Amino acid sequence: MPAPNETRELLRADDLLTLRFEFVNLTLDTAATRAPRLLRARAAQPAFVIVHFPPQHIVEQTFHADDGGGLPDLTAPPVGALLADPSRLVFKVPDDRGDIPFTAASLLTCMKTFELKVAANAQPPNASAPGTDDHPEVPSSQIEVPYRLLLSPDRTGRWEHALEPVTREARTELWHTRLGITRNDGKPGLNESGATLRAIGLREGAAPSSVTLSRPTAQDRADIVALCSDFTIPIGSVPTGPGLAPQRIHYVPKPLEVDHFMLTALGVMMTVT
Repeated sequence: MPAPNETRELLRADDLLTLRFEFVNLTLDTAATRAPRLLRARAAQPAFVIVHFPPQHIVEQTFHADDGGGLPDLTAPPVGALLADPSRLVFKVPDDRGDIPFTAASLLTCMKTFELKVAANAQPPNASAPGTDDHPEVPSSQIEVPYRLLLSPDRTGRWEHALEPVTREARTELWHTRLGITRNDGKPGLNESGATLRAIGLREGAAPSSVTLSRPTAQDRADIVALCSDFTIPIGSVPTGPGLAPQRIHYVPKPLEVDHFMLTALGVMMTVT
């Protein structure tokens, strides 16, 4: 079992960077003889950096037209809205990495270079079966967007973002991180359009009955999860030989293809199909 977790907030007003870091099997060394560093608490145990993001989506109440095409009375505010839960990315510290400098730039670099820990059903595009979770005691990456739908890249996903505020002509851009995969053409940065996401589950609990939610509906969300990451759906069988039971054939779920996927302090920006 990993050592108890420590948490630290990273807030930066210039570009609205807002992240909460949780460290699993890492302790903060603040000895006066050197700069602060995160040290692996138990040398033989894996270590993880969990990055918590602010909620990435707001769903608003919908109003349906009547049979004549007219709208209902919209003069009685407030209009209902519900905030998604915070999202998280979980990174595994390489086994040969004993310490991490405790600076904002260093922590943001870890998010760009460490491998993601993902759920067993967050598999690459060509997978025909779920993987295994080697460390079930540590939560996996999950991004709630849209409301109550949990998405995850696979382990090949990488994130690209600035380490310092980016200012041009006296305007500072909002901090953001973009999902992509490592380029194979030798150029720097990521190939953003080559990444994929899978809908790996649904956040439990019923939405307040006073708010009529827009699409996707609860059934839509359940269908998306099944089609994206359920490797157990039977679709038929084929004979295997005289006296032998037929071999069952299962549906091979397809991930969502990413054209653009960005997490920010103000919510997600995405184009996926």
